Amino acid sequence: MLLSFASAKAVAAKPAFDYLLHCAGCHLEDGVGMVDAGIPDLNEHTGNFATMEEGRAYLIRVPGSSQSPLSDADLAVLLNWMVDRFAPGVEAEPFTEEEVTAHRRNRMHNPPEERAVLVEKIQAASADVNSATATVELSAAQQRAFGQLLFSDTSLSRNGNQACASCHDPGRAFSDARPASISAGASFGSDDKSLGHRNAPALTYVAQTPVFSMEDLTNLDRGASAEDAIRGGFFWDGREPTLEAQVLTPFVNAREMGLADLNELGSRVLDNPVYADFVMGATSPSDFIEPLASALTSYLRSDALNAFDSRYDRYLKGEVEATRKEVVGMGLFFSPGFTSCAQCHQSSTHDYAAGELFTNHRYENIGAPVNPQLLAASGYGEDYIDSGLAENPQIAKGAGSELVAGRIKVPSLRNVAVTGPYMHNGVFDELSTVMLFYNHFNETGDAGQTNPETGAPWQAANYPDQIVLEKLRSGFPLSPVQIEALTAFLRMLTDQQYEHLLD
Repeated sequence: MLLSFASAKAVAAKPAFDYLLHCAGCHLEDGVGMVDAGIPDLNEHTGNFATMEEGRAYLIRVPGSSQSPLSDADLAVLLNWMVDRFAPGVEAEPFTEEEVTAHRRNRMHNPPEERAVLVEKIQAASADVNSATATVELSAAQQRAFGQLLFSDTSLSRNGNQACASCHDPGRAFSDARPASISAGASFGSDDKSLGHRNAPALTYVAQTPVFSMEDLTNLDRGASAEDAIRGGFFWDGREPTLEAQVLTPFVNAREMGLADLNELGSRVLDNPVYADFVMGATSPSDFIEPLASALTSYLRSDALNAFDSRYDRYLKGEVEATRKEVVGMGLFFSPGFTSCAQCHQSSTHDYAAGELFTNHRYENIGAPVNPQLLAASGYGEDYIDSGLAENPQIAKGAGSELVAGRIKVPSLRNVAVTGPYMHNGVFDELSTVMLFYNHFNETGDAGQTNPETGAPWQAANYPDQIVLEKLRSGFPLSPVQIEALTAFLRMLTDQQYEHLLD
């Protein structure tokens, strides 16, 4: 799908609008069905239906399609949008106007019964596959345990010296605990010398990230730009659309764990007796990649990384009292009259929401300075320009990618006080520097124009002409006392198990 801008924006948004107009009576915006009324979840079987002949006919003939005012061509566009939205990564032939015309007006006498027959066929096919690979069915607890073992296993790297946990230490909120001064803000690969050009992000709460979408209108004001409608996805540029895809990528990245391919990963797991209880009966490495990814994602979705038990969470439950500084900091954070924090770092539609993720899962160019030390150490060179979101394969191939150049994924602020270095390139060592950096956009004259870590003016940013200055300057310059209060609130977002890491 190509990125759409300017006059094409209305066209790009039309399938999403048509979905809300024609499907929202039975399905929520995220595809969840009204289960109590017997309406299925679109996320569950849309992909399977789209890859089987009778399933495609079912999707075309569902109740209401024959009465819908949409043309056959528009209905085909809507169906393709739904497959992209609710079954990302599924390789299905696009619906065509001719296919819709052939099936649309064939009356469906008993939709639940027809759907049940299709689901039974899918389950039978899945059972045949499972039987062929002879893998065991793991309980949820076994899945998590399997994933945790994989996450900490250094033997799954080229030189047997690096695990997922090496760059995402469970003892430090799943961030890199090694001194940033050694690697200039990034993480070394299995060869002990390769460096990327970006900071390894903390993984707590990463599983809450929605799949990548270029037309996600969640919580957006009417008239929002097409580039602001891009949401979700994994890595700093969203290049992997789902968590299942993301967890496999580091194993075969030459600058990370360095395996030749995913088959080598499967072979190393199958050959290791440690995993005998989890892979019993499996024989083919390629058939085992999907269960391996499922185990890793099960671990990332577990309470170990999604505790929601920070002082802030306990404060909302009435279990602890907030200090005066923390209360003032909360007010500053959520108040658009004082700061612009919540514009990007709020997922809920209202303030002080339980389960707040402190990110809108979108992409912004906030003018983060380049990190020349990292560019030199990694071999990218001082002239390298990080294009951020524009490097995402789903965008780079389309017209308009220049309008998102330099945009980087907005991270969650949970555990931010204990997961430095900061920014996508690890350019800042201290949270206090981050606070002063944001504040300098609202200061005048020479105030705040010096980076306290370097003693020099703030380093230039990639794509300075596309920094979202309107958002960054929507607040007021904060006094040292106010910055201290805002920092106290951010420290409140530390999970209970990591509170001992706070200064």
